[in-house]
Amino acid sequence: MRKEPDDDIYVENHYGDEIVPSVYEDFVADLSFLGFDEPVFVSSYAVGNLTKITDSITHVMTQTKKGIKEKEIEGDCLALFVTAGIPTAEDYRKDVVNGIDSRSYIVVLDYGAGKAYKAQTYFWLHNIQNWNDLEAVDLTGDGVQELAVQHCYNKTIQYGAYRVNRETEELRKIYSTLLSEEAGRYRKEDGFKGTLLDDYKVKLEFPDIGYSETISMIKDAGYKEEELQTEKRMYEDGSYNFVALWKDGTLKGHGTVFLYTMDSVDYIKNKDGSVWVDFAWMLAVEHRSCGIGTMHVYYEYDKAKDTLVLAGAKYVDREQAEKEWKEWAEEWGKER
Repeated sequence: MRKEPDDDIYVENHYGDEIVPSVYEDFVADLSFLGFDEPVFVSSYAVGNLTKITDSITHVMTQTKKGIKEKEIEGDCLALFVTAGIPTAEDYRKDVVNGIDSRSYIVVLDYGAGKAYKAQTYFWLHNIQNWNDLEAVDLTGDGVQELAVQHCYNKTIQYGAYRVNRETEELRKIYSTLLSEEAGRYRKEDGFKGTLLDDYKVKLEFPDIGYSETISMIKDAGYKEEELQTEKRMYEDGSYNFVALWKDGTLKGHGTVFLYTMDSVDYIKNKDGSVWVDFAWMLAVEHRSCGIGTMHVYYEYDKAKDTLVLAGAKYVDREQAEKEWKEWAEEWGKER
């Protein structure tokens, strides 16, 4: 098993996505017992208690650059991210060149019950070197874990959560930021509202949960008062100044306040045992280059609706946001 591919999957001095066929074959498996009529490409995996609470321990042999590494993980279910339609390296290359036509699935092997579950997903193998990240995490607070999937598409993270219903033998999606099979279509944070005010202020709101906070473009976002003046529309290097929207503190321009990219997903366990999913969004004014901080948007599981719903929010100023960003950039290896 591997969490992510090694660099040796590419040919030496490769151009584009030239793959070493023999290395590619290491990721291909026969899962015909799950109904796949040809070998599938197995990428990410996770181990956990996805159907019931157990004290089982799974021994996982992981292929690393330094050889085989064994580790113990609590749980009796193995989750896999598999892609059908690319059984060979040549099939993968055709899929990339001709447009993604392969089909991706989440598969859960329940060794405790001797059963297997699968569901087609709108997450897909975006790049041979950029796998979806699978993680077993208890989102509902009942002790049984759900399967969370993350992937970074075009600099923004997409997130989904799946749960196994052991009685119906169904692996079901309970939340996803993706709206369709087109990976570029994703859920916007519609509950957010941002408004520019006089005195270089910005009002941040999530009306549905009663959140409201007013911040300063100077104190919190880190801009100088002179660069916020309408006459400073152009910088000395000739670039456009999108935040030149005020005149001596009075708002003169019309600028939008928006959440640009989701830069991180984390989990917060509250004192009452509930779990919040922390979606960290870059917050900007008028243009994506004009960041003013990070908005942490919290979601929690709603049993009646059987999905994740908006639960809270917190603004982090630009200075602290930059510190957070450096940590996330190292983790994901991405650039803003």
